[in-house]
Amino acid sequence: VNGNLRRGLTTQPVIFEGVDELITGQTFSSVTDAGNPNLTFEDTATINLGLDFGLFNNRIQATLDVYDRQSRNLLIPDLINPTFGQTATITRNAGAISNRGVEINLNFDILRNSNFTWNGNFNMSYNKNEVRAANINTDTSDAGFFAGLANNGLTEIIGADISSQYRYQWAGLDNTGSPQIFDQNGDIIGIGDALPTVDALEITKPFTAPGFGGLRNTFAYKNVSLSFLASFKFGHVFQEALRPKYPDGVGAFISEDIVNAWQRPGDELFTDIPAIITDQEMASANRDELFTLSDYLLQDASFIRLRDVTLAYRMDSEVLSKIGLNQLNFSFQARNLGLIWRANTLDLDPESIPFSTFEISSVGGFASAFRPGIIPPVTFVFGITANF
Repeated sequence: VNGNLRRGLTTQPVIFEGVDELITGQTFSSVTDAGNPNLTFEDTATINLGLDFGLFNNRIQATLDVYDRQSRNLLIPDLINPTFGQTATITRNAGAISNRGVEINLNFDILRNSNFTWNGNFNMSYNKNEVRAANINTDTSDAGFFAGLANNGLTEIIGADISSQYRYQWAGLDNTGSPQIFDQNGDIIGIGDALPTVDALEITKPFTAPGFGGLRNTFAYKNVSLSFLASFKFGHVFQEALRPKYPDGVGAFISEDIVNAWQRPGDELFTDIPAIITDQEMASANRDELFTLSDYLLQDASFIRLRDVTLAYRMDSEVLSKIGLNQLNFSFQARNLGLIWRANTLDLDPESIPFSTFEISSVGGFASAFRPGIIPPVTFVFGITANF
């Protein structure tokens, strides 16, 4: 069991004293941190089981680790009674999360003779986390819950992955070009209907990959070697930001998909972009939320990427002895060479760095992205290593 206490927190009130108050010109004091006398250490208990073994005269070497990590008393912001006279939140030991996973590492000595070798390495990690406690004091009434969903996304879901989120279940457009969703019974809800109960919401897969790893192969012939690394991630999702696709004329960033907005009855068979708002009735809050907080364009983010390729040359020792060097190596590496495979149907790179603006990120605080964004650039590195 180990513990942690975040720096900067205090159990005692912190008072700031200032001079020349703007109105009175007098010295003044203010409470900058109310403190929490009940603060204690975060603590984590870990159980870990490991296994190392080799096969075929150690031509295959393997390491397997399985762990169960339980974290309690996590420091999180928690709402307080406003009559306390301080800000709306205070830090408390109110969080708990579990992490269970497995880590695998395999080394392969595939081929070996006097001139040629082929070695491989495969590693994979999978971590399943679950929020056990998060004292977010959410209004549990249907009206209050949906208001909270619109305002902050309610990303801490008890019993789910910490990066999972709530979404409405998208049901397409009606014959007036307005968004629709499914309720928990599979019935369609439109903008003129009452919002469904909380049970109608779906909990997404994690937005952070629980599984990831890589495969490296290295081929060597005499003094020349060639290696490549393919990495992968799986088990998570991503979503384009829907706010720029909503045709209400609000925001500086508008998606090109607006050209596909519904225009006439029948278009709902071919597009999911709502009709452009033309009157006050169409501008209802429900219309906005049913689209921007839905699972429309929620995509599987799994992928396999060619992470790098490296070509290296090691100078022969006989040549080095003549020039007074012990070692001289040359290498050329190309990084981020592109995707080998992607699971999403949008032909997008899940690791692209999304464009982020207030208009995009302010809607629900969701882990969405205005893609394609910035694709990881291909880089080239040339290296020389010399030992005298």
